Amino acid sequence: MRNATCGHSIGSGDLTVLALWAWESAPLRYLSGRGNPLEWRGQIVVDPEVLQGKPVVQGTRLAVDFILGLYAAGWTDAQILEGYPQLGPASLRAVFAYAAEALGGEGGASRRRAV
Repeated sequence: MRNATCGHSIGSGDLTVLALWAWESAPLRYLSGRGNPLEWRGQIVVDPEVLQGKPVVQGTRLAVDFILGLYAAGWTDAQILEGYPQLGPASLRAVFAYAAEALGGEGGASRRRAV
């Protein structure tokens, strides 16, 4: 694939980096598609009795890092939703919202426990 801006070839690894950069740089209020910030509270929970306190999608034993790992391995939304029918599109958005806040610092999820 050619980059229209500079004409350089872009490999699949570059696309992943580009997608992550775009995700990190975009204001969360626009990513929800409704002008509201993406919200993870109530959908991502931490329970010391479930997966040793890892953040998981509420009502499941599916950890945030596991779902992100599926994306990193090349899974699409459709494949994840088909493979894990207990998840919905809102659950997947919550995983990314939690990760974005956790990585963003400044009092984000990394500094407090999910409730």
